Amino acid sequence: MWVGDVPFDLAVLTLPERLLIGIYFPAAYVVKLFPKKHGGDSWDQDGMNKGMRGNVSTYRLPPDAVADMVEGNLMPRPVALLPSVLSVTFVGARNVPLFILPDIFEVNRVRVHRALLWLKHNNKLYFDIEISQERLEQLPQHGIPDELTTTARYSEDELLPFREHAGYVPSDDTEDTEINEAEERDFERHKGKYLLPTNPLTNEENDDAEHYGPAVIPLQPHGAVDVAGDSLDDQRLFEAAARNLVPEPQRKYAVKHGSEFVNEYPRKEKGKRTDGGASNPNHLLGAFPCLFPYGFGGLEVDREQAVSYESHIRWALQYEDGRFRKDFYFMFQAMGVLVKRQMCRSACLQLDFNTYAQNQAAFQRLTAKDFLKASEEEKRKQPISNVTIKAFRKQITAPYALKCGA
Repeated sequence: MWVGDVPFDLAVLTLPERLLIGIYFPAAYVVKLFPKKHGGDSWDQDGMNKGMRGNVSTYRLPPDAVADMVEGNLMPRPVALLPSVLSVTFVGARNVPLFILPDIFEVNRVRVHRALLWLKHNNKLYFDIEISQERLEQLPQHGIPDELTTTARYSEDELLPFREHAGYVPSDDTEDTEINEAEERDFERHKGKYLLPTNPLTNEENDDAEHYGPAVIPLQPHGAVDVAGDSLDDQRLFEAAARNLVPEPQRKYAVKHGSEFVNEYPRKEKGKRTDGGASNPNHLLGAFPCLFPYGFGGLEVDREQAVSYESHIRWALQYEDGRFRKDFYFMFQAMGVLVKRQMCRSACLQLDFNTYAQNQAAFQRLTAKDFLKASEEEKRKQPISNVTIKAFRKQITAPYALKCGA
């Protein structure tokens, strides 16, 4: 379960830069920025990074939004991808031009290039990537991409942040301000500690090195976890319920899980779990290279002693350097997967009693293997071969129990 220390080349990346080097995009981020003081409605550009607070809402990403942009092994991802996975909204900032964004959205092509070089030489999932000079040149040398500035939005609803904050632990305004100002002073003291002396793309002195670190803006994360199971379609529930009919020792070999845009199930080869390799990496290894920099320590990969998904998540959140519990996007992704699995494990097959009574003899001849075969056929978009199951498939439902805070 070794994950290794996070190298500096990955630790300094901003959110847009992390998105540009990711293999997977399991979530979309909606960032809302608002004045630090309630009722403030104007900021000048110099005070942009110090007079602002914000929150980040994380949502599951529609696969068709970026599917055509992430094919192949070219890195970094196209800068045109950013509006699909990152949105910025100013709340109550009447006098702030929407094209003025804080430093946390900056992209530095040098940082992106150095991060990709490090991953290519140290992370086995990135060994076969091709670093595209053309795509690197499309990134700003040091600035905010036009793709983000031109898509920024404005909302007049000044109460929006307070409604989203409702239900969370209340914070004292005075104490909160003191903490945030202390963070900013600490950042300013260390701002020039790490500088890039040379631009690896042009081999020239990097005049923008003094701006290397992004400014600190207090952000409060939110997440949309599908606790109601809306993302679980009838086919997935039928598959899970059919699998639950099989005795436990046989269950793990009964059904092969299908692949989606991001396959959240373990990768298997000849019945053994793997990390999926560069062509099909484990979903968390592929989505969070900054947390698993060497491509090791992923969840549900081959190891001498099996570790359940739940236990591994619990271990990750208690990891000594705090990288996992501080990365709220990781938490939302992991908890979303956990909720769906708990629902699938609770799924069962249900049939109207009158329908069963009228066809009791036919149903009594069915076995668990018949339902598993029907599930596989349905997943492959093939007609169900079993006459009884095919005739009554619409009457067979797969209810589940709501879990994990639903």
